[in-house]
Amino acid sequence: MNYMTDTRELILALKKVRDDRNLNIDQITEIVREKDPQNAPSRSSIARVFADGSEDDASHFRFEITLKPICNALLDIDSNEQDDSADDHAYKSLIRLKKDLIEDYAKQLKEAKEELKTIKEKERTRYNEKLEKETKQFHDSLSFAMAQIKLKDERIDNLLTEIDKLTITIQDVVATNNKLVQQMMNCPLKKGE
Repeated sequence: MNYMTDTRELILALKKVRDDRNLNIDQITEIVREKDPQNAPSRSSIARVFADGSEDDASHFRFEITLKPICNALLDIDSNEQDDSADDHAYKSLIRLKKDLIEDYAKQLKEAKEELKTIKEKERTRYNEKLEKETKQFHDSLSFAMAQIKLKDERIDNLLTEIDKLTITIQDVVATNNKLVQQMMNCPLKKGE
């Protein structure tokens, strides 16, 4: 089924209904709005569909937004009438098929979106768990390193305190030694004098 050819034929069928019923754009707009006010396209969109040669630019019209509301209003596609021609039956069947396909695609799209949402939530949970685990590991490593630094700082402080005590002791020993040397040099009993 060729979408552009089908859309071209659909626009021609709409124009035929317009001509058969002798409708102008304002009347068509009113009929479409009465049938489905929520989804009715604008007057300018309706006018573009019925413009001369519009069937040659069929690819410019989106079925769901522009053509479907017009078809629903003018062709009464949901039921076949006894006075419908074979072409009318064919067009209505084609439109019902497209309508069913669009509804099916919309359902598939909704399911795909929900599946994607589930996958995203699962991946987000997995990511958050991994991030939490790595963050805990980082904090544990950091805490261990800080504890080691604290221990080293305490040892360095203790060593510096011991060095300070040894320095004082050495200074006392040197001072005592200097006194003893001085006493020995000043000793009256020193040999050689």
